[in-house]
Amino acid sequence: MNYIDDLRKECPDAAEHLNAIPNHMHDAVARWITRGIEPGSFLSAVICNHLAGAVANADEDNLIALHSWVIFFCGYAPSGCWGSPEKFSKWKKQGGLIGMKDAVK
Repeated sequence: MNYIDDLRKECPDAAEHLNAIPNHMHDAVARWITRGIEPGSFLSAVICNHLAGAVANADEDNLIALHSWVIFFCGYAPSGCWGSPEKFSKWKKQGGLIGMKDAVK
């Protein structure tokens, strides 16, 4: 399954701006936004808006890119997929954009 292609289809703005974040994180972001597949500890902390957790779990590239992560989520990701632990839980439960779309059918 190509999650990046799913992201291009479901959320073109986010897909277009993936290059703002480290390359090795693109699939994890695409899986999260499109399918609600829970990411690792760093990205989960970013999504939950938990700065200390993000810093504590960041690799060197992600630590350097924290500002870009904020810009990416604030500007291009669906607002329902990030911002608090409650939004994190809801997004995961609904299965991301694709799960939300499938539930409406």
